[in-house]
Amino acid sequence: MDYANVKERERSALDTFGSQHWLWDTPDVFRFDRTARMLVGAELQLPYASAYGETSDRLPSLPPVRPGGLRADEVRDFRHEMCTVVCRGPDDSVLINLRDLAVLDEPLQARVGIAPDVALLVQHDTVVG
Repeated sequence: MDYANVKERERSALDTFGSQHWLWDTPDVFRFDRTARMLVGAELQLPYASAYGETSDRLPSLPPVRPGGLRADEVRDFRHEMCTVVCRGPDDSVLINLRDLAVLDEPLQARVGIAPDVALLVQHDTVVG
């Protein structure tokens, strides 16, 4: 999403749909084009907690990145919780934000590329990181 000031940001919010901030809330923000329903912007929050010690041996092997972005099934606003824990990948080559540590209990279904070097982690058809 390209905007340089508050007026442009408000216009972008009117021209798109998806998740957004409300008052003092800080969820992850995903905005989609109303016509094509393709992802046009994302604002991801950095989790407050680091779990490197608890996760270094449990990190799953990451599936290959599937390029292409996201397309919404329908035009509607929604809430998307921010991830709660940040982990470092093997050799500190990847920073991984996870919904919660339970994500590590099962294999990941996919990694969907949404920008250069940025991918969403999917498990059970749900974004979990």
